[in-house]
Amino acid sequence: MGPDTGRPYSAPVDDRIPLLFCIDVEPDEHVYPPDDPSPWSGFEALVAESARLRERMTTLTGEPARFVWSLRIDPQIEEAYGDAAWIVDRHRRFFDEVMTLGDAVGVHPHAWRWDRTQRVWFADHEDADWVERCMEMCFEGYVSRFGGPPPHHRFGSRFASERVLATVERFGTRFDLTLEPGEPPEPPGERLGGIWKGEIPDMRQVPRRPYQPDGSDLRRPVEGGQRRLWTIPLTAGVLPLRRRPLRIADRLSHPVRSAHGLARRAGRVLDRMRPHPLDGEPAPAYRVLRLWNDWPPMTDLWDAAFASLDEVELPYLAFAIRSDMEPLLERAIAPLEQHPQAGRLVFTTPEDALARLGLLQERASGSTS
Repeated sequence: MGPDTGRPYSAPVDDRIPLLFCIDVEPDEHVYPPDDPSPWSGFEALVAESARLRERMTTLTGEPARFVWSLRIDPQIEEAYGDAAWIVDRHRRFFDEVMTLGDAVGVHPHAWRWDRTQRVWFADHEDADWVERCMEMCFEGYVSRFGGPPPHHRFGSRFASERVLATVERFGTRFDLTLEPGEPPEPPGERLGGIWKGEIPDMRQVPRRPYQPDGSDLRRPVEGGQRRLWTIPLTAGVLPLRRRPLRIADRLSHPVRSAHGLARRAGRVLDRMRPHPLDGEPAPAYRVLRLWNDWPPMTDLWDAAFASLDEVELPYLAFAIRSDMEPLLERAIAPLEQHPQAGRLVFTTPEDALARLGLLQERASGSTS
């Protein structure tokens, strides 16, 4: 029986483990003056390397590899580049090509708002109407270029709400890739060079499996068949205890970011010891497995990921990475090519992943969804 719904799971249609490699297509910098916008050099480097990476992933698994691209289309992009869908127009040929290869091309809106008086960016998660406006600009921009709704959505900065998911569903998108199981709430504050308004929600009770979220509590699955929307949480696992030694030179070269990072890590350790605010139980030991964590050897990432598969009833993996982190992809893929369990994987899309897991019967039986 499914632990979250009380209903039997459909049996997976094969023994391959779906792996969603979600790439957030973004400028190199999180914030920048609108009159001097950030370059997209990281994404452009990834475009140049994508064919080679795809070939390596295909060779590794024996099945055609597919990526999951999520495009920034929102007010920050419009403010700085003149059009919210600027990246689509700039690289339209590339996106058309990868879609013919079976990749999923969806959206990744952020809620950044430019304050012209203070000349600072606010990630305004506090104003639900502003978040709605960002999403409407995003979906309308996508539809204007591609002629239909995006297949998936991933809201930026780990923000989510019931209203966000309702908007995703309203625009006809079936899959959401935002939720991060095991992650505690984060209060407002200064982050990434801007000011965050509103709390990042508590995701410690988010199930570690795909599910259709309840309209009144996104952390709770709704009875099957009541919604078309599926949320596919990112992979969470137990982080290894060993960490790379602190390098003083690195910390001195990035003092502000490092101080924040150290404080944030200490806060997370303390947070695990506090009672869960919703049910009085301790916070889970697992956390989202981020590619940019301080993995001493990158093999720890994959060991933790494969270990997590034994803790869930529907085995799949889902990772997210910014497009400016192209060098990390090389660091991540190289050890995976040597991992004894790599042959179990298939790099695929949200729709195909759920079909393989037996959750989309219309796809599993061969008809369209």
